[in-house]
Amino acid sequence: MRQPIGRGRRLAGMSVATVVAGLALVASSGCAASRVGSGLPSLSSSGPLVASQLGSAAPAAGSFSPVSALPKHSAPTPSPPPSPDPSGWAALFTVSGRLSFGMGGPNPELVGMDGASLFLTGAFTDSAGQRATLVRVDRASLRIVATADPPDLTAVAYGVGALWWATGHPNVESGCNCTPPPPRRLLLKLDPVSLAVTQRFQLPAAPMLVALAGANVWVATASALLRVDPNDGRVLATVELGFQPVSLAGSPDGTRIYALGDTASDDFVLLDADAVTGILLGRVEGQQATYGPLAVTATGVWVPGTDLAHQTTRMQLFTGPELRPSATVDGLVNDAVPYVAGNTLWVIDFGGIGPTMCADPTSGAVRASGAPVGVSIGTMLSDAAATYLLNDVGVNDTLLRIAVTHSCD
Repeated sequence: MRQPIGRGRRLAGMSVATVVAGLALVASSGCAASRVGSGLPSLSSSGPLVASQLGSAAPAAGSFSPVSALPKHSAPTPSPPPSPDPSGWAALFTVSGRLSFGMGGPNPELVGMDGASLFLTGAFTDSAGQRATLVRVDRASLRIVATADPPDLTAVAYGVGALWWATGHPNVESGCNCTPPPPRRLLLKLDPVSLAVTQRFQLPAAPMLVALAGANVWVATASALLRVDPNDGRVLATVELGFQPVSLAGSPDGTRIYALGDTASDDFVLLDADAVTGILLGRVEGQQATYGPLAVTATGVWVPGTDLAHQTTRMQLFTGPELRPSATVDGLVNDAVPYVAGNTLWVIDFGGIGPTMCADPTSGAVRASGAPVGVSIGTMLSDAAATYLLNDVGVNDTLLRIAVTHSCD
């Protein structure tokens, strides 16, 4: 079975986060010295970075955390795409605000949001030259207002008034000239305003993924799902998996937890369980390799799978607690990944070459298509007030606040 590499390897000194035209962004955790490209912005928790603003939106109530997924084990290596042309997105959205991280940016990832803030991980550096792997962005001003560097980033989720930081990165071949640190069993609870660690929970096994289903905190280890008490870290429920998990997500109504994984024969496995008791509700298998992420709708979940022979992507929708096979979209560009925002299924090419598409979330029927948005995963977050999109083209990382067109909504 292919060994996926999590955020811990990408950000915790076990691999170069991104290399473009000789610029390297590397963060370390006992393996290699940190290096940061000269194009990074200077970040500070006391002196926030000013975004280039085209408009503003009032913060909304509520909170959301995206799907927890291990990034693909090898980054795509397409030819550098052209500079983004806003006219190429006209059928999809308009841009109302932007925060640019500059040339040779930090390879950011959107990991959560509440009514006032967005939370991103990446290989940042602060004004004192210290690395920062977590930043908080004010939604109204699109300014970075806090930074932190918790240890051993593997996966992050937001919910029940806290950020949940999994540290159990896979101890895999690192490419550095030292012995990687062993996986850790800590789940950290962080204050969402200061980004300070408020509690440390020692789990029975290393947490690889973390996601919220309603008020229920779930982590995935290499072989099981654990529901964790958010106050003291006790394990309240366990689901044995029998496969390597690559993506974890809660249902919008908070009643179910979904886990996606792959097998030694490059097939995928999807299961869902009751979000409180952990009782298994459904399980299906398919013949495509997958790394996720899961795209959860009100009625089901979309799963991306790769046809290794033809290097294309198939999206499949599974509905209900029993995970009944439903709609299928075939022949998508390799590295296409799904996101759900409101009443829209988005298909974004992780490789930065294929078109960006908006589609019906129940049928997969394409509503409109436009230009690529760049090379990234963990690309989109949305609530009733606004949608946010990471645009990574060439060597420039930018956070966009977008207004979806009527064609897509």
